[in-house]
Amino acid sequence: MARDPWVRWYESLPEGTYACERCGKTASKHHINPQYDLSKKADRVICYCDACIRALHAEAKAQRKAQLASMPRCEVAGCTRRATYEVGWDAVGMCGHHLHIAEHTLYAEAAESGLMWVPRDYSRAEVLRLAQGGRA
Repeated sequence: MARDPWVRWYESLPEGTYACERCGKTASKHHINPQYDLSKKADRVICYCDACIRALHAEAKAQRKAQLASMPRCEVAGCTRRATYEVGWDAVGMCGHHLHIAEHTLYAEAAESGLMWVPRDYSRAEVLRLAQGGRA
């Protein structure tokens, strides 16, 4: 059975003390964690202590949370979800939930008419009406 390349890499590291790249704390590789370089671009082993790894994760999480908060929101009244789709000629921002509702409302109205009914335009007002389940 082939060993995981990360395990082989970790076991190939020499024993001794390592220094944290952020705070400078020194200890063995069991307490200062060498970071496996997935890109294979680093010419040296980068190491972080547990406290610095937790801080890096917290910073990355806060950065991602701020990035998600800055994304546009669904334009349907009362919805706070992110707009992941642009619908219609006016590019109305919609979440997947309201896109699903708009599609089903369109199909339901087509079935009721007995024809292959398609709205005459996909204007902002028409798309928002469909996304609210046909209510104006």
